[in-house]
Amino acid sequence: MDWIKLIRSILLIILIISNVYSQDKKNQEVSKCYGTPSYTHFNINNISTWIKNDGESDINQNGNSGLEYPKGSGKTAVFQTGFLYGGKVNGDVRVGGSTYRQGQMPGRILSDGTAQNPDDPDVRIWRVRKDWNTPNASFLQEVIDGDADSEAEAKSNYEYDWNNWPWQYGAPFDDKNNNGTYEPTVDIPGLPGADQTIWFVCNDLNVEQCQNLYGSNPIGLEMQATIWGYNFFTPLKDMFFRKYTIINKSNNTIDSMYLGIWTDPDVGDAGDDLVGSDTTLMMMYAYNGRDWDAQYDYQPPAVGFQLLQGPIVYSLGDTARFNNKSLINYTNLPLSVIYFFIGGDPYYSDPSLGQYNSGTLQMWNLFRGRSSTTGKGFIDPITGKPTKFCLSGDPIKRTGWIDGVYYPLGDRRIGLVASPFNMAPGDTQEFIVAEVLGGAKDNLSNIGAIGDLRKNAKIANLFYQNGFGVASNLFTPKLSKTELDQEIILIWGFSEANYSQLEFADFMGYKFQGYNIYQLPTPTSDIKDAVRIATYDLIDGVLTIKEEELDQFGNPENLVSRQFGTDSGIKRYFNVNYDYINKKFLSNGAEYYFTLTAYLYNDNPEYSPRHIETPMEVITCIPKDVDAGTRYLNNFGDIISVEHVEGNGNGNLEIVVIDPTKLTGHSYELKFSEDNNGLYWQLTDSTLSNKLLYKGYNFNEGDASPIVDGFQIKLDTITSYFSVDDIYRFMTIGKAYSEELAKKDLDRINIYPNPYYGANPNETKYFETFVTINHLPEYHKVNIKIYDLAGQLVKRIWKYSSGEQEIKWDLTNEDGIPVASGIFLIHIEIPDYGYEKILKVGIIQEQKIPYRY
Repeated sequence: MDWIKLIRSILLIILIISNVYSQDKKNQEVSKCYGTPSYTHFNINNISTWIKNDGESDINQNGNSGLEYPKGSGKTAVFQTGFLYGGKVNGDVRVGGSTYRQGQMPGRILSDGTAQNPDDPDVRIWRVRKDWNTPNASFLQEVIDGDADSEAEAKSNYEYDWNNWPWQYGAPFDDKNNNGTYEPTVDIPGLPGADQTIWFVCNDLNVEQCQNLYGSNPIGLEMQATIWGYNFFTPLKDMFFRKYTIINKSNNTIDSMYLGIWTDPDVGDAGDDLVGSDTTLMMMYAYNGRDWDAQYDYQPPAVGFQLLQGPIVYSLGDTARFNNKSLINYTNLPLSVIYFFIGGDPYYSDPSLGQYNSGTLQMWNLFRGRSSTTGKGFIDPITGKPTKFCLSGDPIKRTGWIDGVYYPLGDRRIGLVASPFNMAPGDTQEFIVAEVLGGAKDNLSNIGAIGDLRKNAKIANLFYQNGFGVASNLFTPKLSKTELDQEIILIWGFSEANYSQLEFADFMGYKFQGYNIYQLPTPTSDIKDAVRIATYDLIDGVLTIKEEELDQFGNPENLVSRQFGTDSGIKRYFNVNYDYINKKFLSNGAEYYFTLTAYLYNDNPEYSPRHIETPMEVITCIPKDVDAGTRYLNNFGDIISVEHVEGNGNGNLEIVVIDPTKLTGHSYELKFSEDNNGLYWQLTDSTLSNKLLYKGYNFNEGDASPIVDGFQIKLDTITSYFSVDDIYRFMTIGKAYSEELAKKDLDRINIYPNPYYGANPNETKYFETFVTINHLPEYHKVNIKIYDLAGQLVKRIWKYSSGEQEIKWDLTNEDGIPVASGIFLIHIEIPDYGYEKILKVGIIQEQKIPYRY
């Protein structure tokens, strides 16, 4: 037998079947793109997916699956998703929205009841990022996704949408000054607190377009879609949110209105999926039907669509959520139906596109929890009882009605519905859904991904219950640095505003617990590669925080320690003189990388994870000598003498030097007074005409006390007390400088390493070579000329008053060519001091062998 021909024949048959199947599955027409842009991506976190301004989503505009997860993997978990609605208009059943085709056109419904011209310039899709104008904002993903040709263009696009945000048509924004008007220089466009927001508006007035979906006539709805998400807190990075706002702009009351989400998931390969429902989470989901997938290999994800907020109906004594506010005497309708389709199955079949009887009426059956084809209710094959929630068993425990038992794995579609209600002319309703992913991790199987999905869905619901957007109340604590001789002082207590908001935050029940300080091997290292060098946490009995991990099948397994509190108390500074990465003392001129994070704790065992750790902002620190001629007359930890000049209290006041470089040499006065809030103290700078520097009511804070002008104020009332009218005075000592010392310090100028023997311990790249000329004055011009022993000039180097104490010579000549091994003379001139010095350095070059590919 000719095996090669046989294999080729089989592959050809598979390709033909795949093409026919794909065409039948999509069966959609290419629609005209109106406003520019009409497509964009949600891509701010671990997800990148397509959104279009007629309701189409999660599908690539080339017709392939469009939701990539994890972002950057090239693997996709959803083929297409759409928002569906239906109701009766004068007894006529009508269905609109989006599935494989779109029954809507971009644009608003105008005041005269007609559709906006889809060619109007504002009929487009809008997208904003709240960080678009920050120094570290990257737009590389926008370029990768094809939304822009360059990062500069992507940033320009965000700037345009920020400045022209269509708030007047319903696009949400954070109204910072509460004047009801969007002002781009004051307010923040998008859902308040979201890291990225997409918004568009469309309508169903075009008869041909509406009938193209399922054969219905238009209802007369305007739909405004808000898509948003967060790049903060690991579970939130694996989801995004959809809010569909519908407005009845017709003259008809819509009876028995239904709203829902439909999706064709395609978790990796389209032919091996299973689906299910979780009524406790009000979620439908899809997962891989076997442990291996053609795209995801052995780590397939699971994807879920979770109803967070259904439409509102009148209900005396209840409270509903609407427009992110409470609404008295209303209630939100819960999940009412979850249905599913099996590709090619005559019973669980897709309604027909473009057909009224087999399209609109079949979808109407599904909205009401009935079989699309027979109109009869679904029967749970395990219990034999009617149900409106298909496949509500548990695939992890293998209990109840689960997919894959009565039908083999394959292509699936699934939908959820909240209903019914009536809509009078002018009524507005909201429908909010979280699109959540889980799994795609090394330790989780296809079934284990469901457990991970459920954990994330619980966080999604908790986030909704807490009003979204509150993530904006949390921020990464700011870390400042002071670089001294073989010493670094890290401070995060230089501004009360920098820490008080964080330390008093209540984020979905997660409350501040402590700070972690890490050293990292590189400025771009992940936190898993960092060394935790200190933790300062509240004294409250919460010590090691353990998280429940899932086994490969999604079952809770071992508890793993994630945070390591010691009840040490909060501190606002850390003195570093040791390299925790390389396990040696700090070296002047070397780069070290540190970050400070805060972690929060939730004592509710229902939620996982139990803690949140804020993102890292890495700072680079380079220990250095004091500048030439300069001396700091205090050291870290010194105690400043205090005089008690008035009052009867015997309180213990201690002034501790934290940052010697910030000491001003001024005189200070600390006095006590009383108001309705109790006894308070205030610190003034007497040298600056009693300028108020700080006012506080807190005592006994210890190392958590405020830091002002380089010193920390510690007030102890545990064994003593302060009284009204107590006054204390003290003076700090600033830095000293002398020209004589400066000239002596210049004699310390040297070269490291010397000789250079093939390498420098501070070189971090394969082809990097350099020696360092150190102990230079920070803020003075330095001219350097390098000669060989024949007196030939090899290279010139200049240092201006840049604040640097070192200059690197990269061992090349003026033309950038590496110098030969040998002895070189380095002439150093510092014009401001009339100083000159000649040093010798020996260079022995290492033979470099280029990488071969």
